[in-house]
Amino acid sequence: MTAGFAVIRVSGLKGNGMISLLVGLGNIGDRYRGTRHNLGFEVVEKIRRDLKLSTKPPTADYDWALGERNRERLVLSWPKTYMN
Repeated sequence: MTAGFAVIRVSGLKGNGMISLLVGLGNIGDRYRGTRHNLGFEVVEKIRRDLKLSTKPPTADYDWALGERNRERLVLSWPKTYMN
């Protein structure tokens, strides 16, 4: 884990190549918006916008987006829990 986010890369799943999971860590709520506590959320959101990925239906525990870059599947996630 580095700078508020974690990257997990998995290869060889059913012959479908590489999958990357990028999880942006932060704290939920307006109180933390724009603070260093939400750097991970902001990084993952910027990547989502730059790659023009739309978010998928949220779950109770996280928001997420799914896409592809350079023929590699990419999953972005924002947990809805506090990290402290």
